[in-house]
Amino acid sequence: MLRGLLTTLAVLAPAWAAPLDGGVPEQRHLALGVAANVASSNGVAITWITTLGAGSSATVRLSSTSAAEVQSGGGKVYTGQKYDYSYVDERHSVPYQSGDIFRVFITDLEPRTTYWYAVDGAPTDVRAFTTVPAAGDGTKFSDSSVLEIAVMGDLGQTEFSEQTVNRVCPRCATAGSAPIGNSDAAFAIIVGDLAYADGDPERWDEWGRLTEPLASRMPLMFFPGNHEIEIDEDTMVPFVNYRNRYVMSQAQDEIITPGEVFDWHTYDFNFTYEGGSSYYSFDVGRAHFVMLNTYVDTTVDSQQYSWLLNDLTTLNRTTTPWVFAFLHGPWYNSNHVHQNEVATDNSRAAMEPLMEQYDVSMVFSGHVHSYERSHPVFEDVVFEAGQAPIYVVVGDGGNHEGLYSDFSPQHWTAYHNGSSYGHGRIKIFNDSVATWEWFPNHLATAEDSVAVTNLAQRSLQSDDDKKVDTDTREGDILGGTVVVVVFVSMIVAALVVTYRRRKAFLKATDHDPLISSLDRDEPSSPAASPRTEEKSDIEIARNEDFDGEL
Repeated sequence: MLRGLLTTLAVLAPAWAAPLDGGVPEQRHLALGVAANVASSNGVAITWITTLGAGSSATVRLSSTSAAEVQSGGGKVYTGQKYDYSYVDERHSVPYQSGDIFRVFITDLEPRTTYWYAVDGAPTDVRAFTTVPAAGDGTKFSDSSVLEIAVMGDLGQTEFSEQTVNRVCPRCATAGSAPIGNSDAAFAIIVGDLAYADGDPERWDEWGRLTEPLASRMPLMFFPGNHEIEIDEDTMVPFVNYRNRYVMSQAQDEIITPGEVFDWHTYDFNFTYEGGSSYYSFDVGRAHFVMLNTYVDTTVDSQQYSWLLNDLTTLNRTTTPWVFAFLHGPWYNSNHVHQNEVATDNSRAAMEPLMEQYDVSMVFSGHVHSYERSHPVFEDVVFEAGQAPIYVVVGDGGNHEGLYSDFSPQHWTAYHNGSSYGHGRIKIFNDSVATWEWFPNHLATAEDSVAVTNLAQRSLQSDDDKKVDTDTREGDILGGTVVVVVFVSMIVAALVVTYRRRKAFLKATDHDPLISSLDRDEPSSPAASPRTEEKSDIEIARNEDFDGEL
């Protein structure tokens, strides 16, 4: 009851809930990537909004020298597009009319370089950002790691959401025109469910203001969750607000067709949203990032499945040996909510074999408003470290629906927390080793962490040898029963797992005629190192409450 009261209070009259302020630009957002079918390894898209008809133009002034150069009218000027859109929802009597939306694509930036910029209408309001490492660049990004990425989900717009944003980038809110530096993440990812506008586009304006301190200084990448579906009542076109407000790393033209949701509880639908910012991938440094959309067709006959298969089979693992995947609906979820959903189950049935087959080291999701990390697992069979993907649910960003704390014991669960809002970070140290850490908002340090071994480094072992004897792992919730179950699964898996993996491969080749003519890119073969076993007891930092200002 107390948590519900706090959640209610947190959404009352937040500072960012204000109407558009005349012609003043707001809701600035940086995204990695460029316009559809335009190649650039260090492109960014800059988007912002003003009131409709304010008279501004879609221009950005940019300098790699200083903020002062931009403020004095120097630097280089880039131009883009200006547009607006309308949206009809049956819950509102008057159709929503957006402000003017501006977008400028910049494709000629240098990697690892700080730039200062100002948008038209606010020539002295200069912000700074640092471009990410180019694809294949393995030199250190910060003092400790080659690359660091912040991950959060189901953010919403409460005081808890603001705390999460400020933990992701502590200096963004007060940086002014100063660079935030390399001690912060290179960029951030939200695993769907962004504004929780739910048919009220003015809530999108509020969310844009909430995230602007971060998104105007650090690239913020995301993709649709179920709360982004938002079907226009007149046209029956889905994802209207998401598609019109933001653009991601587009490598494909957008295809959209009208439709409806047959069952909102299981997310059974018949609309289409292909390409564009629906699902996409991009490279940063030594890693490849795959963004998927749970809420369009994901079956083996779908365009999204074919795209994913082609993306993974043609990937150059010498340049980007790490692969991480992100989607909204979780495939491994021991919480009582969001079970047996059509959209999530369809995506798992089709795509989980691809994650294992093509060495995707970690798969991140949201949807469930809690934190959970799995052991390395494939088709419910637990493996030793570095032999199967790790699945992480990070839906604890702060939205108004509150946290979900009711879990059921599962043998593949390594850790979960349903009582704290927070975010996590991927830290890549070299081509073989990374870490994942989860930070509750009220603690100064990570509460859960795990060393991650790149699956591309797997030795050619039998599936039997890869399985883990989980009685030596932390948190065997079922005690001796788990040991018995795992022992039996090891015997059964000798007959089943190889068959399943072979079947998955045949399924893939049946549905993509290109694969028979494509040789899968194998990573370069560095000197073999011993596989890293997960610790028998996860060391959890139970710090005192974090008293720092959030």
